[in-house]
Amino acid sequence: MTTQNKKASWKLVEGVATYNAVDGSIAEFDLDSALFNPEITKMLMYYGLKQKLADSIAGIGKGATDDMKIADMTDTYVRLTGTDGQWNKASTERAKLITEAEFMEKAQEQGVPEEMAKTMWELARTAQK
Repeated sequence: MTTQNKKASWKLVEGVATYNAVDGSIAEFDLDSALFNPEITKMLMYYGLKQKLADSIAGIGKGATDDMKIADMTDTYVRLTGTDGQWNKASTERAKLITEAEFMEKAQEQGVPEEMAKTMWELARTAQK
């Protein structure tokens, strides 16, 4: 069997993470020993939360401004640390996100003059802050 189409995989069983490489080699990691070290546990939590914030802007789309990215990460942080501890954004909220390029394209399709579309975009962004 060739390794061209084979993918590496992970399996987690009773605290042991096993990595199965494409070439057939295997590596096992006893996660329990790492998790019972308070400093490692703290750093894993920090890393996981930071990664969740970074992941929250993965699907925001090309053309998203830094303001849009920061607003989305801030929303994620507020949801995570709020009383509900909500991990994922409701799908209807995610569906509302649109990039400036997408907005301008839709406006052009609808025959909205470019200057008016730019003004509308700026007003919408201001209202979301």
